[in-house]
Amino acid sequence: GHVDVKWTVTSSGSSNRRLTLEWTESGGPEIKAAPQRKGFGSRIIESIVAVSVSGQSTLDYRPEGIHWRLEFDL
Repeated sequence: GHVDVKWTVTSSGSSNRRLTLEWTESGGPEIKAAPQRKGFGSRIIESIVAVSVSGQSTLDYRPEGIHWRLEFDL
């Protein structure tokens, strides 16, 4: 499979800058459904990372692979 990692930095009207980081998997085994329970790794990337940077995180289990998005102010 493949992993595509992208990031963008945007600025609002003020001096605040925001970073958006996206991790997208493809070409691996098809994901039939999200796991029934969350393991240690899922908890880390969904909540602990977001909390540590005062940001928001989403984790989607798409058929083609996982998509993770993290946004936070710089």
